[in-house]
Amino acid sequence: MKSSPVEAIPRSLACLGDSADIRAWSGIPYYLFHAGRDAGFFTNSLDLMDPRYRQRRMAWALGNLARFRRAGGYQYSPESVRRMWERVPEALRHGEFISHFQLFPPPAEALAAGAQFSSYIDTTLRQLFESQEASDRLLNARQRARAIEQETAVYQSCRFVLAMARRTAEAVIRDYKVDARKVFVVRPGANLDETAAKEFLRRRGPSWRAAKPEFTSDHPARLGFIGRDWERKGLPRLVAAAEILRKRGRPVVVTVVGADPPKFRGNGAVELLGLISKSTELDRFLQVIESFALGCLPSHFEPLGISTLECLRLGVPAMGTDVGGIPDCIPEGAGFVLPANVDGPQIADAIERHLFDADAYARICQGAVQQAEHVTWHRTVENLIAIWEGRVTPPFAKLTSQRQD
Repeated sequence: MKSSPVEAIPRSLACLGDSADIRAWSGIPYYLFHAGRDAGFFTNSLDLMDPRYRQRRMAWALGNLARFRRAGGYQYSPESVRRMWERVPEALRHGEFISHFQLFPPPAEALAAGAQFSSYIDTTLRQLFESQEASDRLLNARQRARAIEQETAVYQSCRFVLAMARRTAEAVIRDYKVDARKVFVVRPGANLDETAAKEFLRRRGPSWRAAKPEFTSDHPARLGFIGRDWERKGLPRLVAAAEILRKRGRPVVVTVVGADPPKFRGNGAVELLGLISKSTELDRFLQVIESFALGCLPSHFEPLGISTLECLRLGVPAMGTDVGGIPDCIPEGAGFVLPANVDGPQIADAIERHLFDADAYARICQGAVQQAEHVTWHRTVENLIAIWEGRVTPPFAKLTSQRQD
């Protein structure tokens, strides 16, 4: 392990669950912790999952139903957060925490123990609750307000609030009245084992995309889609675009990893591969990404967009919509970002311009290759260390100055 370039205190990574478990929160805590431990930044991961979580959540749900309230939202309750804190070993409570969960740690308890803490989030709860999918089924208005009040107390007590996307950072400052001088944007990395990714790229050598390929019926342009929540992530409008392109004589196919919607089975424009485990089938997962001509994430709502980073890590250009953190994940020149309300014909037009013009396609492929080394979790940790060492100017500091004026 490398010696830490920041002060030598216990520094633990927290999430809703076990931050050392690859199954927690899409693997983000797992990959961050291992990269941070390699750099000497993190000393501990935390398993904050209450052994009786399911029973307590059920009791919470039944109690709410008896009061004619919505059953969900136990994870946002003060009781749940308190039990998370109780899982922290006594020896670590005086140290430092970086938390992916918006409500952890409970500020009063953490400050009383002498702890420092920072939040590293993809979205705020207010942003999440305002999305249609969350607001209708999780919590009633009173429960949402209480959770946001708790969240506000956490952010205002934080050492730093680290957002994975600019929109989230701006929301923290605007909606939670957090001092802009302690708010930073830190792009996450691709959720891939870095040793395996480097070995794959070494074995692969130059990609087939570097040769200005001509897409044919035998070698169609694969529009890669990764995700299980296929409606929210916009798979129907991507398939609609593919069908339009095929009618124009453009050989394309939508290759879907994760989701397996019955409505698209048997559709000649769609290739359904199902789930591919990055734990047990990583090489296959990488081979599938390598087959993509374009990684696609035309979401209607998306806090971040990790799948686009996985594509960029292999030098695959990406396309997404202008929602949430997607624009932060797809730098200019490494793909393209479309309006949030884009439809199938507009997606088809954009794909045709970028993929079926050899020079245009070569440019975004080159841009993606240039981004490949910048979308690793090790690079993310380097950026975190730079903030901790005071080498990064707070990007939103002028907002605080403007308020004081």
